[in-house]
Amino acid sequence: LWGLHNGLNILHTAHRISTSHSSFEKVKRYLEKMGYVDGEHFSSIRAKGQERIELFDGGGIVQFRTRTSNGGLGEGFDLLVIDEAQEYTTEQESALKYTVTDSSNPITIMC
Repeated sequence: LWGLHNGLNILHTAHRISTSHSSFEKVKRYLEKMGYVDGEHFSSIRAKGQERIELFDGGGIVQFRTRTSNGGLGEGFDLLVIDEAQEYTTEQESALKYTVTDSSNPITIMC
């Protein structure tokens, strides 16, 4: 939520699609509990495997995806979240580590 409020472009990755979708639902629910309304304060895309939340006021965006060996190539993010990090492979790391290199303050979180 901090990243959304501070205008960060965030990529949240998980090993399984169910984990990625669950994380999307949690962030959306947290925003709604804070009084934010979908369509008024933020937009959300719920398509499984391509979930996304964009906060209108802060300008932050978070995308939720499963990891692949070429996922994220050519894209730039400020914050990379590696959920289910115990399943993180060297091939996935090679594909994702460059997604935050253009950020002025790149952050990677493994959980």
